[in-house]
Amino acid sequence: MKIVVSAVLAAGVALAVAGTSYAALDAAAVIKTRQDGMKGQGGALKGLGQGLGSGASAADLKVFSAKLVASSAQVGGWFPKGSGPESGVKTHAKSEIWSDAAGFATARTNFATQAGKLDAAVASGDMDAIKAQFGATRLACKACHDKYKAED
Repeated sequence: MKIVVSAVLAAGVALAVAGTSYAALDAAAVIKTRQDGMKGQGGALKGLGQGLGSGASAADLKVFSAKLVASSAQVGGWFPKGSGPESGVKTHAKSEIWSDAAGFATARTNFATQAGKLDAAVASGDMDAIKAQFGATRLACKACHDKYKAED
C-alpha cells in the first residue's frame, strides 16, 4: 500500500512540475488570455461611456460595471512570470510589472476598488454618481497603463 501511495504522490508531483513548466513555456497562450481580458475590460469601459452618453438606464449599464468588477479580480493572474518581454512573444506588458511587483499590485488593487465603486454607483441608479465614478475608474485604468503598458 505504501508503494502505491508513494507512486501516486510521485506521479502527482511530476504532473504538477510538468504543468508548471508547460505554463511557463506557453507564453503565447498566457499573453493571448491577457490581451483578451484587457480587450474585454476596454469594451466594458467603452460600453459604459457610450451608455452614459446616450442616456442608457442604470440597469443597462450594470452589465458593463459587473464585467469590470469580475475581470478586475482576474488581472493579477494574467501576468505570470515569464509572460513579459523576455518571453519573445509580442506583448505590450512592460518589464516593470515584474520588477515593480508591489507598485503593480497597488495599481491593480486601485483599479479593482474603483471598478467596485462604479458598480455600486450603477446599482444606486444615481447618474451623477455614476458619471463621476466612471471618470475615476477610467483614471485608475489609465494610470496603470501609463506606467506598465508599452506603446503600440
